[in-house]
Amino acid sequence: MPVHKGGRRYLLAGAFKIMAISTMAYATVTPPIQPPAVNGPNTTGPVKLTDPSADRSSSCSETCLRAVADSYFKALEKRDYSKLTVAPNLIVTENGQASRIGDGLWRVLEKFNQPATYFFDPVAGQVIALTTIEESAHQPFILMVRLKVEERRIAEVETMLTSDIDAGQHFQPDNVARLDPVLTQTLPQQEQPSREELIGYSDAWWYDAGRGMTAGADCVHWENAEPLPMFKCPLGSRRSPTALSYANRALRNVVIDPRSGLIITYLLSDTTPYLNPNPPDFERTPLFYRQPLTTYKVQILKIAKGGVVHAHHVFMNYQAAGLRAIFEK
Repeated sequence: MPVHKGGRRYLLAGAFKIMAISTMAYATVTPPIQPPAVNGPNTTGPVKLTDPSADRSSSCSETCLRAVADSYFKALEKRDYSKLTVAPNLIVTENGQASRIGDGLWRVLEKFNQPATYFFDPVAGQVIALTTIEESAHQPFILMVRLKVEERRIAEVETMLTSDIDAGQHFQPDNVARLDPVLTQTLPQQEQPSREELIGYSDAWWYDAGRGMTAGADCVHWENAEPLPMFKCPLGSRRSPTALSYANRALRNVVIDPRSGLIITYLLSDTTPYLNPNPPDFERTPLFYRQPLTTYKVQILKIAKGGVVHAHHVFMNYQAAGLRAIFEK
């Protein structure tokens, strides 16, 4: 597996080994790239756990959430967080581990490859942005950021991005951010499901293998921007075309949007070592799949009253097996 000195993989290789050993309930994090501003985001002290599913009032509409997300990405692009408005109990994670604004991605980001696709949940005060970036290694990587907004201030920043060259390219970053536009289209009012119905669909998908769910006439099942014709829609959520053995855990519904029929779930998937049964094994199986892993996965379901319209799961990143994340529940 190539090592790129000067990039994220070189800087964090030792850190990932340490993080896989310990479970973090409280964490002290490293200094930011700039001196902390007065009352700024880096004066918050140790990272404390909160219930990520708690519905704390945010009074922030979709327009408000977009403005907050735009301000965050503008600050990230300029590597200047001094004007961000944050909550006093700000929590920042990168790939499931405690961080601070100014560290991690902030140090190595080179550019955004394209505008982000946004997903909004004003009721929960959350916005997700999906895009691709280039960092110090000059390779495209998938980036997904979840912002939790409370009283119009950023309270949580959860960043996921591929942290390895091989995995990053295998997960097809150039395609992933070009999602089917049907995902974000508003459904006719008579076809819009309720929040409760969306949660029920998600539970059926993950806990009952899709039993009781119906598929729309044009339903498609995708994985990392590729259609999966071998899987019946909406079934197949627990399998992959690579035939890896998954144990899914830490499921969290992070965006529920009845207007577009979307429910987006974050989860961790534990895998066993895998070698492609078709020779030559070592040419067909990526290096990172040949060991036990914990992968970050994002499931996007679009559901109308007539059934599942689109099912798309995106593999974001992998780390050492058994990983426990700050927002895990």
